[in-house]
Amino acid sequence: MQINSAMQKELEEWVTSAARNYFQARWLHTSPVEVIDGIGYHLQQAIERIEKAFLIWHNTSFRPIHDLDELGKQCSLIDPELTTSLLEASIFTEFAGRGRYIGTNSEHSLEEVDDFFRVADSALDQVLRLLPSGIADIYRNYIDSTQSYL
Repeated sequence: MQINSAMQKELEEWVTSAARNYFQARWLHTSPVEVIDGIGYHLQQAIERIEKAFLIWHNTSFRPIHDLDELGKQCSLIDPELTTSLLEASIFTEFAGRGRYIGTNSEHSLEEVDDFFRVADSALDQVLRLLPSGIADIYRNYIDSTQSYL
């Protein structure tokens, strides 16, 4: 598949944004304050943005939503190997609107956060390996360059 300059720019923006969200989730994980909802939110955003980059790469339109189940199903129609990891990652959809309303705080524990990262890492890695290498490298290079801040 060929990338024109407009698609290249759009993919770079989505992937860079996903990397920023992932870094923010990792950074919040180092906080002495319990910020589970913030971690979940940024992991949700990272996965959503990588899924949208994947759909753009495959010239597939998507609705302006935050539902990882719907986006994951769209991605899985293109590549069925994504089904398991993206279905598992759809648990993060609940964090998309968390914190905007009183009484919507997470009932998850700090002990679950390591599992959150395992699920997110699996989904992100699966999709990244299916993107053009130069695009996936943008994500990986961003993550590598921010490790010293954690």
